[in-house]
Amino acid sequence: MPGAITKSIYFPNKPENALQIRMKLPQENGEYGNSNVYLDQYSGKVLRVDNGLKLSLGDRSQPCE
Repeated sequence: MPGAITKSIYFPNKPENALQIRMKLPQENGEYGNSNVYLDQYSGKVLRVDNGLKLSLGDRSQPCE
């Protein structure tokens, strides 16, 4: 995510869970941002990218798993 700042990294607590990197884009208002990148913890493959600027209102500020 070009221009994003990494705010936190959540390590998986189960073998089947993904590594989550929480990021904040410059245009996001929240302190920690709502953008996330999920990586396969074994291969490093990108599983999903959530752009905080494109999320619906209901998907914003969800707690991390």
